[in-house]
Amino acid sequence: MKTSNKSERAGHRSQSLTLIELVTVSLILAIVISLTLPRYAKSIERSKARAVSSALKLIYSAQQRYKLDNGDYFSCTADCQPKEVYDALGITLATNYFTYTIVKTGDAANPGFTATAKRKNEGPCKSQTMTIKNDRGATESEITKGCAIW
Repeated sequence: MKTSNKSERAGHRSQSLTLIELVTVSLILAIVISLTLPRYAKSIERSKARAVSSALKLIYSAQQRYKLDNGDYFSCTADCQPKEVYDALGITLATNYFTYTIVKTGDAANPGFTATAKRKNEGPCKSQTMTIKNDRGATESEITKGCAIW
């Protein structure tokens, strides 16, 4: 005599998923993830770049104040340390993803500076730079971006 469980005898299908259904769902999820992950990485990179762009604008404004107080621009040619920049310019730089340099340009009659943020070696824009310049006392400056994603 053949025995079967109650659900089969009552004509009901089992509530568990088959292997083919699980593989199909996994495949669909893998495709969706592979399509959205690059876009997500770019949006993260853009948000980091926006933060650095704001930091460079802060450096620009702080440099103008520093020059009024001290007669010259602040400079740190090696990787600027956050404490060094804070002590001189009164601003806090986030150095998680970028390193900063601030270099004096021009001469005594026409001083200027260049502030550069360099992306650390990670992400799609690794080692790329973003720069703001004040050439010979200009009152405005644009940010030059080295990565197409920014």
